[in-house]
Amino acid sequence: ASGLVARAGFIEGTVMAFLGLDWRFKAPVHIGDTITIRARVTRTRPMPSAGGGIVVMDVAVVNQHGATVQQGEWSLMMRGRPEPEA
Repeated sequence: ASGLVARAGFIEGTVMAFLGLDWRFKAPVHIGDTITIRARVTRTRPMPSAGGGIVVMDVAVVNQHGATVQQGEWSLMMRGRPEPEA
């Protein structure tokens, strides 16, 4: 799952640390399956002194039949956006 998210590019250069995960394998992934990732931010906690904040996401791996085959929660420390210049 993390490889698919990395290939999507939205965490490249923004993740400072992978803080933890809670993960469940709900069904097998078979050779030839097509899988996709669905991720949704559920919580954020700004940490300006660290240059970013904590982001918690619900992540699901879904096969070509729409069945969720893996599911869990990721906690990440991510860089914040730079402050706009005045």
